[in-house]
Amino acid sequence: MEIGKKIRAIRLLLGIGQLELAKSLGMKAATHVNRWEQGISIPRTNMLQRLGDSLEIYWAWLQDSNTDFVREAYVHFRPLSPYVNFTPRWLALLQRDIPELLPELLLELNLRSIWGFEAPCRGGFVVATKPGLTLLITCLPELYDSIVMALPSVNQVPVSDVYYAKQLFLDEMTQDLFDRCGVGHIEFEKKAAAPPATNVNIVVKASAAADINHQDLRNAIQRHVDTIISAVGLFEADVAINVTASRRSKEIILDLVSDPALKKLALQLSDPVQ
Repeated sequence: MEIGKKIRAIRLLLGIGQLELAKSLGMKAATHVNRWEQGISIPRTNMLQRLGDSLEIYWAWLQDSNTDFVREAYVHFRPLSPYVNFTPRWLALLQRDIPELLPELLLELNLRSIWGFEAPCRGGFVVATKPGLTLLITCLPELYDSIVMALPSVNQVPVSDVYYAKQLFLDEMTQDLFDRCGVGHIEFEKKAAAPPATNVNIVVKASAAADINHQDLRNAIQRHVDTIISAVGLFEADVAINVTASRRSKEIILDLVSDPALKKLALQLSDPVQ
């Protein structure tokens, strides 16, 4: 498998674009990444080392598939993360390119035992394994079918939507998946403790015409702010709403102009034409 194909396959499985990868390498544009993936050029050794860090793999594997792929015995890819909105263009790209590249990648890694776990919602997981290395791909419904159809000899196992949802969002069932595939016990890194809650201060300052009921305006703003707080899941927010009457142009002129003659002329100009 060529270096460019390896870079592209791992990048897509990580769910990142060419520009995002380029920026992680200290580049402003995706030109070099694009050229590498097309096979027009190859990265220099120092850039391969940085690519290894960005792609979370051993950089030497990009040059030599006989070397180790990753440090861990278990790799989890989520090409369409359930926590990030993806565009139709990105979805179409993954539906086309991952099924094209994945069979060659699994062959390159000698991962010949492949399992597919499909839920009624059409989402599922793909587990490819060999002694010492297991690769797990969590697939939203938009991607599962296209991946499984491209892979040879997939052992299909039905699972419930609840089982799928727990794995997708909570990572509760990973060891159970591996037990079903005969992988055995794998030591998982303990998740970091959740950061302490952050208090959010929301300040709304507004001016309105003097003839508008300011209390009604405050109540309307409060309702909208409450909707936003609920939508983003905040549970501790301080809201301060301050509504003042808009100043008429004449009042502003009286403050800004000190010369009596100029003030008189300015006031005349500010009056509407009769």
